[in-house]
Amino acid sequence: MKEVIQKSKFKKNILILLISQIIIKVFGLIYRLYLTNRSGFGDEGNAILNGSFQIYTLAFSIVSIGIPEAITKLVAERTSIGDNRGAYRIFKCSLFIFSIVGIIGSVLLIVFANNISNNYLHIYEAEISIIVLSPSIFIQSLIAVFKGYFNGREKLKYMGKAQSYEQLIKTIVSICLIEISIYYLKDENTEIMVACANLSTSIASFFELLSFIKAFLKDLPSIKSEIQSSRIVKVIRIVNIVKEIAKVSIPISATAMILSVSKNLDSRMIINGLSNLVGYEKAKIQYGILSGKVDGLINLPLSFNMAIITALLPSIASNKTNEKKRNERINEAFEIGMIITIPIIFVYIMYSKQIIKLLFPNALEGEILLKINSILILFITIEQITNTILHSIGKNYIPIIAIFFGVIIKFVFNKALIANTNWWGGAIGASISSIISHSIICIIVLCNMKVKIKLEKFIRPIISSIGLLVVSKTCYEILIDKMNKNLSFVLALLLAILVYFIIIIMLGKVSKYKKN
Repeated sequence: MKEVIQKSKFKKNILILLISQIIIKVFGLIYRLYLTNRSGFGDEGNAILNGSFQIYTLAFSIVSIGIPEAITKLVAERTSIGDNRGAYRIFKCSLFIFSIVGIIGSVLLIVFANNISNNYLHIYEAEISIIVLSPSIFIQSLIAVFKGYFNGREKLKYMGKAQSYEQLIKTIVSICLIEISIYYLKDENTEIMVACANLSTSIASFFELLSFIKAFLKDLPSIKSEIQSSRIVKVIRIVNIVKEIAKVSIPISATAMILSVSKNLDSRMIINGLSNLVGYEKAKIQYGILSGKVDGLINLPLSFNMAIITALLPSIASNKTNEKKRNERINEAFEIGMIITIPIIFVYIMYSKQIIKLLFPNALEGEILLKINSILILFITIEQITNTILHSIGKNYIPIIAIFFGVIIKFVFNKALIANTNWWGGAIGASISSIISHSIICIIVLCNMKVKIKLEKFIRPIISSIGLLVVSKTCYEILIDKMNKNLSFVLALLLAILVYFIIIIMLGKVSKYKKN
């Protein structure tokens, strides 16, 4: 009975986070569509926006990435043995430590903003954007601790709500600030528009933190009750808490930092490599197409996969001594991940032209890049899940080694492919090198994971995705003569998605019938 409840709770947590991610992505799409199609912003604005945001991501990976996962793991382990007092002590100590770390990170980013934009990014307009993003480092450090504590107690609804509010506020505030700046300045200044968009990120982060604080205060009576009924366990010393957090978070932070460096390689190498061939402005636009439009679409299924991973970590941590249950959760995570990502890969490859035309009517470049980069989705999805598993079973440094090799390979191929005017040059060259890099990373992490993944977890989504393409193509051909191209494409795709899930369910029932 307990096992059924745990399984139901695991799937419920995934569902909560998936719904949250759908809300986030809807508003994120509105945000991205507005920016890319807004005159004065476009692909050039995306280059500045994403260049500065990559610096923010790099700084954040040094300061706070890995903290939620580390705290989640420690809190889940403590609560699984009834030590709720120890779990709360981990939360309090972490909140104090990382508030100080976050302040230092924010200050350093402000101080070095000019040097970073001029000498590292080589996107000179990014300085203001980096400065207005800097408060988010401190705010997100605190949010990371709250996330870890709530996730460790498997109360993921709070994170889902907070992240949804954050994206909603970011979208609304960004649009308002940009329109106000244009109205008062009487000028569509790209640099100021990007700064307004990034300022909205800091404002939205502040409201996300307020949402977590509100949730914490609401949950405080329940927390106190848990502490009072807590088993008497040896008190964890602060030094030991720091050591345990560092043991988990440093490998995760290092992994994220190396991946962030990899992304920064694209901005530097595309702009520097192409500037002499096609000029600075055109080189910047190529990077803007890749980092703005294409990366945004590629990150869509990956964000859903992150919801699965967030639910997976506390489930594995609380079942670390039960190998059978742990392996079941891992296979469930792979199954849900493949069901979400594989059809999106098929759709991106088949309909990249229609998607770009539908979403970015004022900035139509990027079709080929979307086709090529869609392959990345599969590799990164597998990486994300396997990395979580490796961290949970104590193989913390395997992902670092794998990604380190991957980044070296990416650098070599970037160097060989980017700086030329052939079809495989520029942003396309960066995309090809990313595929090669992530395929190597994927092979390394899979070889070091001792969990057997069932082949059917991949076969069902692939068969269903072929059905999706057949239905969508047939419907699209029928509807295109009777209505607007964009409308016929959307209707055909919606019907095909419905068919996809019907096929998935039917294949699942067939699989269960064979087992019985």
